[in-house]
Amino acid sequence: MVSETTSWIFGVTPYVLVATMLVAAAVVPVIVTRPALAFAGNVILLMYLFMLGTFFLALAGLDSGSAFGGMGSSRAVAVAALAEPTIMLAVFALAIRTGTINLGA
Repeated sequence: MVSETTSWIFGVTPYVLVATMLVAAAVVPVIVTRPALAFAGNVILLMYLFMLGTFFLALAGLDSGSAFGGMGSSRAVAVAALAEPTIMLAVFALAIRTGTINLGA
């Protein structure tokens, strides 16, 4: 069910979220030490992908034109504001220890 007040952002958001999560999964080495996108696989790219998904999710909630969408977007951004800096701090602490921001290393 789609509201009549939504714009193109609401329709594009699911595709942006799937694309960012697929690229993030291709960047992070889980099973092998050399990921599929090893040339671009660094910590900064991963954080930008997470923030891009959060940004579009908040925009889609605000785009619906209801109060519930605004409350959901506010909650999502508040959780992201608390969680993402913590993740970045932990990952950069590991990057300082290893001497590189490349996830494959």
